[in-house]
Amino acid sequence: MRLAPYSEAVTDADFDPIPADGLLVALAEVARHKDGFELGITVNVPGATVTGVMIGPRAWLRILGASGEGGAHEFLNSLAGGMNQILESAGREVTTQFLHLRDAQYVSGGHFTPTNAGLLWRGRLGEITGFSIGTLTPAG
Repeated sequence: MRLAPYSEAVTDADFDPIPADGLLVALAEVARHKDGFELGITVNVPGATVTGVMIGPRAWLRILGASGEGGAHEFLNSLAGGMNQILESAGREVTTQFLHLRDAQYVSGGHFTPTNAGLLWRGRLGEITGFSIGTLTPAG
């Protein structure tokens, strides 16, 4: 077997990226534009399964802004405020590219991490390889 010289090697740029699932994008769009939207969902991303509650980016940013302690809280609150301003000014002109979850947990072999309160999670829609409506819960 002959290996191609580096200059002839195939790169990621030689392939079109697989677009995000249209139904998942539609759900993320609803979450983005409808305050109070929540939906239990489990997603597969390369190397992980994540389960949690889908929320819109504004709700996600509110939770982010309220988290942390001391200087971290001040920074996160400021960051969330700035991102909210960007969302408001962008309106519907910007395509939704991320899925936002609250109470998220990573699931592997029946184990849930973290084991107590979930995390805030944000993932690129184009990196999600599959999803199920509903959240997973530990057995027992």
